[in-house]
Amino acid sequence: NHPTFEDMQVLVSREKQRPKFPEAWKENSLAVRSLKETIEDCWDQDAEARLTAQCAEERMAELMMIWERNKSVSPTVNPMSTAMQNERNLSHNRRVPKIGPYPDYSSSSYIEDSIHHTDSIVKNISSEHSMSSTP
Repeated sequence: NHPTFEDMQVLVSREKQRPKFPEAWKENSLAVRSLKETIEDCWDQDAEARLTAQCAEERMAELMMIWERNKSVSPTVNPMSTAMQNERNLSHNRRVPKIGPYPDYSSSSYIEDSIHHTDSIVKNISSEHSMSSTP
């Protein structure tokens, strides 16, 4: 039972919630810690403080180099436990939308546009990476 798009709008825009990372991501390799920090910087609530697409791409290139140098040190993270932990966190924090001084964003396409814009950036970075790693 996943949160609806409307639930996610409330959690992200009004309550400033983000998915939680496994503890191993905080203590493991430099590459994993750097990836976590990059993700968090991309999620910054302040749009001006968020990474630009170019900066995110540069960081990912650096991360790939770090990862290649440290391949022998890989984190052991169970993706199912992480997904379940995130679902629990989102369900635990899910509330009826607050009534008050908050503007109504339900009809706004701002969050939706941001999500689609981010998806295209990720797809571009992924496709560029897959092209560059092809012999």
